[in-house]
Amino acid sequence: MTIGDLSRHTGVPASTIRFWERAGVLPMPLRISGQRRYPKEAEHRVHLVRLAQDCGFTLEETGLLLNGFSPTTPPSRRWQRFAAAK
Repeated sequence: MTIGDLSRHTGVPASTIRFWERAGVLPMPLRISGQRRYPKEAEHRVHLVRLAQDCGFTLEETGLLLNGFSPTTPPSRRWQRFAAAK
């Protein structure tokens, strides 16, 4: 899906999606003919970033939440650790 599609599906402006990519909370997408192409899972990731923001996490904290743990650490444990620290 294109960045426009992702924006429409999630309600997040394309400029915000690009900013989140630069900040490292969204992975850089594959490019085809210079155009960003996102997998279906990108919608889920955008919703997770929005949820973290709604819970009061900063963008830096969100990046750590999504990328700062071992892949074997269950998501629930990640959220518990950060929520307890908040």
